[in-house]
Amino acid sequence: MAREEEKDATRAKISPAFAARLEQLGPEEKVRAIVMLEAGDARRALKRRPTKTARRAAIKSTRQSVAEVLPDIDRILKRHRGKRLKSEIDALGAVPVVTTPAGINALTTSEHVKAIFEDQAISRVA
Repeated sequence: MAREEEKDATRAKISPAFAARLEQLGPEEKVRAIVMLEAGDARRALKRRPTKTARRAAIKSTRQSVAEVLPDIDRILKRHRGKRLKSEIDALGAVPVVTTPAGINALTTSEHVKAIFEDQAISRVA
């Protein structure tokens, strides 16, 4: 039963394509990902066209609320031989990480994680 709940959490937080790529990796291989953390209601409180001051306040609020959960994220990453690639959280509450496939799966079970995206190179479309 717990195993099925874990799979449901994984499906909800990462794409099926990313999950399939993770299954193809060996247990020691590392993968880069962008972890979107729960940022609370800071962004939802903004009006349609917020002022510059309101945007800065929302970004500050987002970073503060997300900074409180970083020790939990760091513990999960450390257990799975991973780490954060930046010490700062971006304005959207995202942080890049590198970890093993098991680390990505463990992050999906955290209540603080909203979504995880594979960190892919961006290339021009000709």
